[in-house]
Amino acid sequence: MTVVQRAAAIATAVLVLGLTACGTDDDGGGAAGGGGGEEGDIKLGLIVPLTGALAQPGGWIETAVEFAVDEINEGGGIDGRQVQIVTFDDAADPTQTVTGANKLISQDDVDFVIGPITTDGMKAILPLETREKVAAVGVVGSPSLTVEEMPYGFSVLLNAGDQATKMVEYAAGQGGQKVAILHDSGEQGRTASEVLKEQAGAAGLEVTGTQQYDVGDADMTAQLLSLKRGRPDQLLLYPTSGEDVGNVLKGMEQLNWELPVVGGYAAHYADAIVSVSGEESLDGLIATAYAPFGACPDEGVPESTESFITDLEAFDADRAKGISLDLAASVRDGVWIMKSAIEGAGSTEGDAVAKWLEENSSSLGDGLVNQSVSASTDSHFVFGPDAMVLVEPAEEVSSGIYTRVDC
Repeated sequence: MTVVQRAAAIATAVLVLGLTACGTDDDGGGAAGGGGGEEGDIKLGLIVPLTGALAQPGGWIETAVEFAVDEINEGGGIDGRQVQIVTFDDAADPTQTVTGANKLISQDDVDFVIGPITTDGMKAILPLETREKVAAVGVVGSPSLTVEEMPYGFSVLLNAGDQATKMVEYAAGQGGQKVAILHDSGEQGRTASEVLKEQAGAAGLEVTGTQQYDVGDADMTAQLLSLKRGRPDQLLLYPTSGEDVGNVLKGMEQLNWELPVVGGYAAHYADAIVSVSGEESLDGLIATAYAPFGACPDEGVPESTESFITDLEAFDADRAKGISLDLAASVRDGVWIMKSAIEGAGSTEGDAVAKWLEENSSSLGDGLVNQSVSASTDSHFVFGPDAMVLVEPAEEVSSGIYTRVDC
């Protein structure tokens, strides 16, 4: 039985045992999983890894959520109610994600959930969230997360399938004929790999080899040697963390393998990459990023982007240092989107929130950093292909803003 299968089995057992303890809350606030009713604080349940291999992006997300809640509470809260954060560290382990979701929903009685940050974890808790009609915003990218699978869940991460398509389009335009694929072993990485292979074939590119690694692996020599034997012109890399990208680039240097690398979202976490493989390793690296954080040197940075960076630094200057600004912005936007949806629906119930967001997402750009919101009845990915650009992590226009490849 795989980790995900074990987690799903645990989720089912938790539902049977946990729901018996899910009566009306002590304040008479309504059904379990629906939060504290119409009075008192609105509870935001946050599931992120604050320990383990993905602790760094988990910490970034925690900062972004706390920043958004601070903004919202300063402005009067959600429907006049202050927002309270209840955090659970799942260490990016699907089994712990299930434990955390059950605690937040059944015991803490949260109104909505932000997280988790792995597709494996998201899939493990979807039965619980769907059963309890809890609205959720994950930071997950697998294209397998359909509207049918997460009817009350949305994601602020760029869809891995959209990223893969963009990566192949770029690689095909560079004139090479052969590509190799390296991805992490999570569900998101595996589905991205399938799209990469499909899109490469459609573009007339030969895939010379495919390899995977586990998140947090420091030594990828075996995988890189195998891929090198195929003599590809470019490497298509789909990672989850900047440290993993750094280990890939360091391994390539140790093998004296110079090759252009076209990477998914985490491949633009420049500071994290450099901490492992050095600044020169960024040369020749291309990565996907959110559009407001890609610019040309002779263009101005969007005002909403500049305002976000200034406000985040004012909120917590120490935690703003080294943070992935566009990831933080997307998560911050996600919290604000949930505020709009709850107020628009007049309810925290997942079905009402989801229906309102599906019908009104295109009107939500004002006040957001990422102003192209495209959730619909066909996709619960909040930010679609138009919200994404390719950048050169080695070239910053300003701090956290990278040069677009189309400049």
